[in-house]
Amino acid sequence: MLAVRLLRVGFVCTMSTGTQGEDKKRVQEDRGLAVDAAVVRIMKSRKVLSHNDLVRVCGMHTVRCAQLQLPAS
Repeated sequence: MLAVRLLRVGFVCTMSTGTQGEDKKRVQEDRGLAVDAAVVRIMKSRKVLSHNDLVRVCGMHTVRCAQLQLPAS
C-alpha cells in the first residue's frame, strides 16, 4: 500500500510600499519580460515562424501570466 505524506508550506507575499502607479509599472515590466522569454522559447523550438503565428502562440503561452496591455501605435 502506498502512503503519501503531504507537506504544507506557507509563505508571505508582500507588495512594495511604493505607490500604486509604481506597482503597476513594475507589473507591466515583469509581464514584458515574460513575453520576451516566451518569444525566445518559441523561436528556439520552431526556428521559422510567421509573425501572425508567433503572436498567436505567444498569446497562448502567456495567457496564464495576466492580461497584457499592448501600446496602441
